[in-house]
Amino acid sequence: MKLKEESVHGMLILILLLLNSVILETALVKNHQWYKALWITVPILLLCLLDQWRINTVFKRKQ
Repeated sequence: MKLKEESVHGMLILILLLLNSVILETALVKNHQWYKALWITVPILLLCLLDQWRINTVFKRKQ
C-alpha cells in the first residue's frame, strides 16, 4: 500500500513541476498575467514536496 501512495505523490509532483514550467514559459513569452497563477501552484508543489519528504523520513525511521 505504501508503494502505491508514494508513486502517486511522485506523479503529482512531476505534474506540478511541468505545470509550473508551462506557466513560466507562457508568462515569459505571451502574457505576464500568468505569473499570478504561480501564487497557487508553487505552494501546492511545496506542500507535496514536504509531504513526500515527511513520508520518506518516517518510513526510513521505522525500518
